[in-house]
Amino acid sequence: MSTPMPAVAAPRRRSPLLPAALLASALAACKDKPETPPATLPPISGLGASATGSGSGGPLAGVGSGIFGGSGSGSAGAVGSAAPTLGAPPAEAPPPPSDPGPAYLGIDQVGLVKIEGGAITPVNQHRYLFQDAEVSASGAIYVTGIGGLWEIEDGKATDLRPKGSFDSYDHVALAPSGAIWLLGSSGLATLDGGIWTKTPKETFEDVLLKDLVVDSSGRVWVATTKALWRQDGATWTRTDGTFTGTDQPFFGALAADGAGRVYVTSIRGIFVLDGGAWRKLGTAEDAGSTTYDELVVRSDGMVVASGGVDDLLIAPPGGVPITTDAPTLGLEAKRLDVLAVDGNGRVWLGTDHGLAVIDAAGKLLQQYRPGTLPGVTGKVSVVAVIGGGPALPAPSTAVTGNVVGKVLRDGQPVVGAAIELCASPSTMFRKTPCGDATLARAATTGKDGTFRLTDVPVGKHGFAIKPDDTWRILIGGECCAKLTAGADYDVGSITLDE
Repeated sequence: MSTPMPAVAAPRRRSPLLPAALLASALAACKDKPETPPATLPPISGLGASATGSGSGGPLAGVGSGIFGGSGSGSAGAVGSAAPTLGAPPAEAPPPPSDPGPAYLGIDQVGLVKIEGGAITPVNQHRYLFQDAEVSASGAIYVTGIGGLWEIEDGKATDLRPKGSFDSYDHVALAPSGAIWLLGSSGLATLDGGIWTKTPKETFEDVLLKDLVVDSSGRVWVATTKALWRQDGATWTRTDGTFTGTDQPFFGALAADGAGRVYVTSIRGIFVLDGGAWRKLGTAEDAGSTTYDELVVRSDGMVVASGGVDDLLIAPPGGVPITTDAPTLGLEAKRLDVLAVDGNGRVWLGTDHGLAVIDAAGKLLQQYRPGTLPGVTGKVSVVAVIGGGPALPAPSTAVTGNVVGKVLRDGQPVVGAAIELCASPSTMFRKTPCGDATLARAATTGKDGTFRLTDVPVGKHGFAIKPDDTWRILIGGECCAKLTAGADYDVGSITLDE
């Protein structure tokens, strides 16, 4: 029997403290400005609050999970000063197949579920965003999210935060000693032997804390946009990013493998610290112009990264990276993020149109479109896999129903308002907020202000409304995770009162 190889899911949230639907809108990618800036709506019955949006059309910078060497304060040390080189690490023999194990999915605004033996079972309920996950050597899983830090053992979740604590953490890393390291907007925290220790963000100079990792030697690393920090005893050693070829590297994700190598994403590509020197992953030809913000590295050195809108990089252990995208993979999706790599090299992807799994060569194994995986009724933002992972269950027939509601202004029906529904209505769009969505539904209000959207899959969806010359983006509702097959789901009255 082969030894299981745990794989870690590392969702890289850009703005972890935003409400879930607002964050989803902010991440929508588009190049052109809106025809009319979205307007603000008051809270509405059945849907919640509203938001306006602005900003650039591309995805925001992200973060990830690495190792580092060298020394020096304020500038690169021996390692940091090494000139970047191109190429791949020495070829390594592939690991034997890993034994099967469960996969845990963190579903935004829904909770955690487990896939094992063809069954999907709930683990816990949680109404907010999941951020990161890591698997320990013993097979325990640690998951962070807004309002929680959970330890999952034997399919049961336990919140490890002190009673009364409201702290939230974006990233988690596990030390060989058993200590749990956490990174959030307020700084670094450690849970070791039941004792909490906190390190304020000011320790790292740059308030934009991006990621952390614990290397195979037990050293802790923190990335900010400008520098990498390593814990040396009671002090932190700073190394700048000039090894990337710029003094503004915009570091994002960190990752580490089992051989002591470091992987860090930057605006100049993915860099690897190997044998005391930094080199750029891949070659000049395949590096391209993509800035990768999601990074997962398996213990044997297999690297998978996602960035841009739907770009994906896969590098086998000791091999040259290949790059691909959603259309090439055959995905019915326009955006994707790598969430995990299991012990058998399968890559688990979160997309704007459900969950997908591909093999190490980029062949699509399965795509679970919205409504086709029982219990998965929202965006999957965390995946953690034990060993080789589970057999992939066959997708079921999509559960679809109808969404009905009414639009009012000053208590009177609004006639002829355009209604759009999609997973994440964009605040920056070419034609309409859902015009670039993989799955979208549209309708127009009638004389009584009512609308009806048909064939809507079960899941979390957002609304956009255009009662006049301005689109309104609605957030915060429960539509439509409780939708049942063939039935109407009434979202109530949407009020446009100022």
